[in-house]
Amino acid sequence: MIHAYSELYLEEMQEDMGLVFDLAVNVLHYDINEFNKIFINSTIAKKIEYGDSSVLAGKSGVEMLYDVLDERGDKYRDIQQEDIDIWSRSPQYWVGWILCYYQWYTAISFLEIYKTVTAKDIEDMYMPYHEMDESQFVDEINRRRSDIRAMTYLKYFRQKAGYTQQQLADLTDVPVKTIRQYEQGQKNINKASAETVIKFSRVLCCQPFDLLEK
Repeated sequence: MIHAYSELYLEEMQEDMGLVFDLAVNVLHYDINEFNKIFINSTIAKKIEYGDSSVLAGKSGVEMLYDVLDERGDKYRDIQQEDIDIWSRSPQYWVGWILCYYQWYTAISFLEIYKTVTAKDIEDMYMPYHEMDESQFVDEINRRRSDIRAMTYLKYFRQKAGYTQQQLADLTDVPVKTIRQYEQGQKNINKASAETVIKFSRVLCCQPFDLLEK
């Protein structure tokens, strides 16, 4: 399998991403899923995906976190050395650490990973997966991705939210027949109006781009 960067950089990148998620949640008090979305949309995430040497060999975890938050214009307090010492190796650290490994191993984007598992989903896997070999985590996420590929993202997020097609229709004022056609691939949701996709995303508590098919 082709990776975006050499395995020589992997261990350090995992440690840096572990620190990014750890400090964002435990020191700066971001919700882990909200921070994950911020990270996914950042230039830093894209550079990691492409194996940009300016990130791989040029930035610490703290610097990466600053870049992610500065790009969004968020205000935050400076990270102190004692913050790093106190919170190392937390479950949130493991989320960033294993997320980095999975992205490197599969070479798929952080956005596509998010469409399968959120950061909170990964956090919930901390026990027992943090004690297992990384390959077992990879196998589990790949299995979930395979299950999801068998359905459209609209169906996946609808089922995840616990709604029937009729309930989703009632909540969005989109005809149930149209919802069925999107879910069965008879209609392409990528060609739906922005208003329709936004209605779905608000009810299903996801982002509009989460519902678009590749």
